[in-house]
Amino acid sequence: MSWEIHHGKIPDDKHVCHKCDVRSCVNPAHLFLGTPASNTADRKAKGRTLNHPIGEAHALSKLTQQKAEEIRARYIISKHGLVSSLAREYKVSRSAIYHIVKGLTWKQS
Repeated sequence: MSWEIHHGKIPDDKHVCHKCDVRSCVNPAHLFLGTPASNTADRKAKGRTLNHPIGEAHALSKLTQQKAEEIRARYIISKHGLVSSLAREYKVSRSAIYHIVKGLTWKQS
């Protein structure tokens, strides 16, 4: 809202980013427009990249890379309509299955 009050409409392909890295900050001098990619690059340049474990290394992971690849293979063979049953079988959410089969998470090794 602060950006729009001081600078006008935010273009559809842009996000409002913070120079000060305080997400709750509304000071227009601390705000700039960027793409998700430029925002990620800014975060990395400032050393704010999270180095948390992902995949099997994450303590709360319910799956392994092997199970994710099984899910992907079974989905491809059976096509649609299998998401709910895979979610029940692997004890994860339907969205977790969807993200696996679309390649958004558990990327193929």
